[in-house]
Amino acid sequence: MPDSSRHHESSPSPEAISHMRKADLSPKVGSYVDNLTDQLALLVKKYNKTHPKQLEPLVLSEEMTLEDVKHFGKLSKHLLFAFEQNNIPPSELKAFEEEQRKTFSENHLIEAREVLGQENVFGPSAVENTFGTKLETKDIPPIPFSKAELERAKEQNQFLVLRIDKAPDGQPLTMKKMNEIMTPKFKKNNKGKVFFDTDRYKNEPFYTEETSTIRWSLVSKEVLPDSTDKNYVKQTEVIVAHLRNNIYKDQEVPEPYKSAITEFESKKADLTARISTDWAKVAEELESLQITILTRQTPAEAIYDTLIRFNTINTRHLPNHYAWTRSRHSDGRLVRVGDAVAVGVSVSRWNPGIGNGSLGVLFVRQFQINLVT
Repeated sequence: MPDSSRHHESSPSPEAISHMRKADLSPKVGSYVDNLTDQLALLVKKYNKTHPKQLEPLVLSEEMTLEDVKHFGKLSKHLLFAFEQNNIPPSELKAFEEEQRKTFSENHLIEAREVLGQENVFGPSAVENTFGTKLETKDIPPIPFSKAELERAKEQNQFLVLRIDKAPDGQPLTMKKMNEIMTPKFKKNNKGKVFFDTDRYKNEPFYTEETSTIRWSLVSKEVLPDSTDKNYVKQTEVIVAHLRNNIYKDQEVPEPYKSAITEFESKKADLTARISTDWAKVAEELESLQITILTRQTPAEAIYDTLIRFNTINTRHLPNHYAWTRSRHSDGRLVRVGDAVAVGVSVSRWNPGIGNGSLGVLFVRQFQINLVT
């Protein structure tokens, strides 16, 4: 007597499926059908056949395993639904979309590594190895930069980093938390100290409260040329010139950078006039400028980038320079981060009206701005 459990209920015949037109489907459903037909092709190959219709006689026989019978039935049933309804079965939609996100994310990450080099891309595995946080696929944002943007980033000596905002225990990944996580690792591997002297700022909000935002960022490996020995306003002029002459060379600078530049240039003369006599107020205004928010790191981001690079490729970020960030110390001065050597990364503050020979600016991009090519 035939084994009734070997029937694949409500399944169309392979002949019927072969006459259905993929051209009539939406792109999303067409992609789903491609996924199913790929699985069907593997089943055909497994049983040394050349066409799905040749599997039908095997369904009621012992030549096909019960597991494969059920798989064949499920594939056939879902294909019929997709073609008849031009839709994905509701029971399959969530899993399919998750797989699509995972595939897209993995492919884009491979592309980024091919363009920038393996040593210049710090993705989910680097995050986990450094801070211990394992990310689910659904929690990883897509890389927002096109291949052309990544190629321009390579020309400008930048690296790509995925930043997160939570530690493995769910607590905010602040500078203080990063210190707690990384100090035992540094001691175990004889890598020196994480921070030089946290007593100077242990109660500062930028150390105890501030975190990165979950997103991908492109970050300069070195401070921008000609950005040292300049006050904060003059450094911002260097950023504007870098956008115009390097990042968007021979192109119109797009939004939101265009508006940010306009805002800065409308206020530049006034900021310059007051920076020596009213530096605290000017520092507050500089911190809130859109060009500052778009192109400079926070202290937490600067430390995050320093630690993930050092832990992953054993390269100290800014061993000979400081980068001025976009956050203020409680005394009103703007925080600088750098001098990353064995005794620990130095974090301090500096008057925005005074330049320093070792104090420059790192350029960051963390928003999608498509290049015209």
